[in-house]
Amino acid sequence: MSNHEYFTVVVAEDEQIILEDVIDKIRKTESCFKIVASTMNGEDAFEAVSRHQPDILFTDIKMPIFDGLELIRKVKEHNPDIYIVILSGYNDFSYAQQAILYNVKSYLLKPLRIEDLKETISDIKDKLREKRNIIDKKYIAESIRGIKRDHFGISSLPDQSFSIFHICLGNLYNNVPELLDTNLYDAYWAEIDWAEIIDNFFNINLKWWILDDKLLNRKILVISLDDPSTYTVASFMNALLKDISQNLNRSVQVTICSDEKVVNFSELKESSGRINKLLIGNLMLFHSAVIGLREKDSVNAQISFDSSIKNIIEKALCLNNIQILNLEIRKIFDLWSIGKCTQKHIQKELLKIIKQVIDISGCRDIETIEASESSTYRFIALSESMELLCVQFLEMIQVYLKPSLKYSHVSNSLFPKIEKYLQDNFTEPINVSFLSDKFNYDSSHIIRSFKKNSGLTPIQYLINLRIEKSKELMTENRLLSFKVISQIVGYEDQNYFSRIFKKVTGMNPSEYRESLD
Repeated sequence: MSNHEYFTVVVAEDEQIILEDVIDKIRKTESCFKIVASTMNGEDAFEAVSRHQPDILFTDIKMPIFDGLELIRKVKEHNPDIYIVILSGYNDFSYAQQAILYNVKSYLLKPLRIEDLKETISDIKDKLREKRNIIDKKYIAESIRGIKRDHFGISSLPDQSFSIFHICLGNLYNNVPELLDTNLYDAYWAEIDWAEIIDNFFNINLKWWILDDKLLNRKILVISLDDPSTYTVASFMNALLKDISQNLNRSVQVTICSDEKVVNFSELKESSGRINKLLIGNLMLFHSAVIGLREKDSVNAQISFDSSIKNIIEKALCLNNIQILNLEIRKIFDLWSIGKCTQKHIQKELLKIIKQVIDISGCRDIETIEASESSTYRFIALSESMELLCVQFLEMIQVYLKPSLKYSHVSNSLFPKIEKYLQDNFTEPINVSFLSDKFNYDSSHIIRSFKKNSGLTPIQYLINLRIEKSKELMTENRLLSFKVISQIVGYEDQNYFSRIFKKVTGMNPSEYRESLD
């Protein structure tokens, strides 16, 4: 156990010989129990407890000024978490029973037997360690989140050195955290015997904590080191990867990441932030690995789509043959399968391809772009192999390209027909569904075809026609009311017409009319 650890004790006993005997036996029994005060009456004992705030109070029952029961009552009022051990004679057993009402669970009979003391101290020490470990874990988690503390009580964390490791099971879910399966990853983490792994590597007792990350498939391991020179971070990461993989006993991708630095308490946030960036930038899809500063530099050159991919997409549309594009994309996926390629890079490349597909297909509305990005993030996060990811991505591309492939031979002739109809009927109630029924093409193709030729969707084009006509009416006839003008150009609601007019021109109808003077 760390040499930083100790627990403070106050002893209260009204007989000097017994007091010295108790202190002597405590010191001989447990070196990490530090006697900070000893007193011979209840009043002095209460003052000592108030001043030193000890972890443990050993107290006699019968003492001058006020007895042990009164002392226990007063101490518990101010410090309910203190551990209290009653030193009782046989004739005082009834008093010990009363002390149970104050949640005192330990008592020793006088004369004090060393065997009884060892058993009691061992039990208290385990409980105090568990309690302190919970508090230390809270402080460390706060430090990593950037929460600063002025006081740490008796915690020795500010004096310790630490190594930090980020552990990720599976792929990164940073863009789609809602897809994480809580039950699945809870089951994975439950299979890992952290104590056995760490004890087997270090062969000594040391302090360590497993912290939850914001994402369910990630954990943060923090180890406190008395002597950082006794091990290398890289060797521990390799051992950790091997043992976690064996614990899981299944094909779950495991990534261990560290910046390979030993830091003090005040540097925990900065170190954890570096490691998080290192993990996000270097996690390799479908490969278990350790990531450190040296491993980062050794990752293979990332394989990318070259600039000709745009021409290949256009060629596939021109020849009405999507297989041309599929073969080119599969070539890159095959190379990714062979080499070490990061999730970040693959994600960047696939988003680049899907953007070009959408641009060339002519459907560049925000909803389509956002939906394609979301689908790409989802496929990457959930895929269990490069082959599966490739199949899903090709299927998504086909969804966006299929309308253009199907109707590519009629796109040029469709646009002028829709344009003339809008020019002749702009005062009528028209929407995309109406145009789809009238011209017998699906709505998405009508939007893509029209936007490809005009740069606008049919509805945007219709709005511009109506606003231009309303401006003509305002110029030619100053006496026409805005209500009449709005009805003439196809808007029954004058307020809605005013909002549309301002959105297009930057001025409301009144301001525009005044600008004509």
